[in-house]
Amino acid sequence: MDTELVTLDTENQASVAEFMGIPGDTVVSRSTDALCRMRIWHKAIMGAVKTNGKIRQAEVVPGGAYRFDTNGNFIYSETVSFRPFLQRFRFSRWIPNLNPEVGGRRGRYLKSAFTHDYKVFTSSDLIDNDGGFNCGRPSGYIKDWKALPDETRKLITSVKRVRALFGEVTLHDPVNEEGEAVTPNGPIPVIWEIENNEAFKILGEVLQKYRSAGHLFPQHSLELSTKGAPMLNGNMLFKPVPELDITKIIDIEQPKDNETLQNFSAWVANYNNFIAEEYKQNSNAIATLSPEEADVVESFITVEEND
Repeated sequence: MDTELVTLDTENQASVAEFMGIPGDTVVSRSTDALCRMRIWHKAIMGAVKTNGKIRQAEVVPGGAYRFDTNGNFIYSETVSFRPFLQRFRFSRWIPNLNPEVGGRRGRYLKSAFTHDYKVFTSSDLIDNDGGFNCGRPSGYIKDWKALPDETRKLITSVKRVRALFGEVTLHDPVNEEGEAVTPNGPIPVIWEIENNEAFKILGEVLQKYRSAGHLFPQHSLELSTKGAPMLNGNMLFKPVPELDITKIIDIEQPKDNETLQNFSAWVANYNNFIAEEYKQNSNAIATLSPEEADVVESFITVEEND
């Protein structure tokens, strides 16, 4: 359904809601790189600050700010307004390079295709760019976790569930990495990929309210802040704090909003096409290997995730 053209039509709620990835049941080519990426930045950024004629190091960007990355250009904002358009799901897994060269890559991400259907995400198989499925995670419900071999449990826990939200963001008092105020040009189209299990659940619960109210994603903005908690290593881990006022409705603006929806849909379609090409190439390569060679390839695929 990601390649279909759907018009933002509040009179046709059901089909448009399905296309957007609005949850129904309770939620238990490389051109894609051009889309701005949103994430929570957990560490404060320090910088040189001049006070009373003296230069000292001080916090210029607080931990827990939202970071926006457009091809290596970073902007930070402690609070934002996020207007969602699409929701998609996929799997992700970090595979470290066991023998990296000096200055070389520390590893790579194994990724699956996107699906808009949460039921498919939890019960079916999604192709990945190594020629397998679900980034190595077994499909279906695991009845007895403790009965699984240690290596299987390590593999499963290394595979992350990803809730990807596509939307427009309005930044509140944004700054650059030096803490200097910046002025972005209007709402920014972004992708926000959420891997943390608690954050995954937090956003799932608030997005469920759209369906309960019979509304579409772009009809409301989420007001986002963060809340931090200390970890055992002394660092802070921040989680999103979304606030949704279901009584404040944003009017759908045509054709602008429909074009935004189609642009996000095209991004997902391009991404899935890329994963499909990688899957075909790598699954064919594995199929031509001898059983002994295939075992060697599999041993590389199932390396534990690097923290």
